[in-house]
Amino acid sequence: MLKRTTKIAFLSSFVALSSFSVSAEDMQFGVTPPQITAQTYVLMDYNSGAILTALNPDQRQYPASLTKMMTSYVVGVALKQGKIHNTDMVTIGESAWGA
Repeated sequence: MLKRTTKIAFLSSFVALSSFSVSAEDMQFGVTPPQITAQTYVLMDYNSGAILTALNPDQRQYPASLTKMMTSYVVGVALKQGKIHNTDMVTIGESAWGA
C-alpha cells in the first residue's frame, strides 16, 4: 500500500511540475529595457537564443524595409562564410544612390 501511495504521489508531482512553464518574460537577466518609443522590440542573446528583454514580442509588426533586412541578412551570411570581410571596400555607383 505504501509503495502504491508513493508511486501515485510521485506521478502526481511529475504531472504537476511538467505542466509548469517559465516564459522568457519571467526570467530576469538584469537587462534594463531601452528607453525608446517603439511599439514592440525583442532583445535576444545571440549565443543562447534567450530573450533578455521584450515589449509586446507577439504583436504583429510589418518591417519598415524588407530590403534593408535582407541586405543585412545576406551580408551577415557572407561574412560568416568568409566570402567578404569587414575591411572590404565597396563602391556604390551613382545610379544606386540616386544622384
